[in-house]
Amino acid sequence: MTPMQFRSTYFPQLADRVYLAACSLGARSVALDHAMAAMLDAMRHDEPAWPAFESEVRQVRVRLARLIGARVDQIALLPNASVAAYQVVSTLRWDEQPALIYSDQEFPSIA
Repeated sequence: MTPMQFRSTYFPQLADRVYLAACSLGARSVALDHAMAAMLDAMRHDEPAWPAFESEVRQVRVRLARLIGARVDQIALLPNASVAAYQVVSTLRWDEQPALIYSDQEFPSIA
């Protein structure tokens, strides 16, 4: 499959345009649309959908760990980069390292 075929098959909106939006407005894939539809369908049923969602999260963590050569317990899925940055920074010992260096190129809430 060529890159153009991949784009048009899995990201239909990229079939005939260059998409320059970024961050949370990235191009949606066909797989994401199917996953979202499945999630909404699961939420319509009487039984709690949360166990199925947790299973999906676990599978993603396993696959990501395998992909980057990490242990599953080293993979954390968080809602966005700002929350993830806070989680990391909140573990630092500020009495041992009283400063944090970042650039002005960071997303505002990261700083």
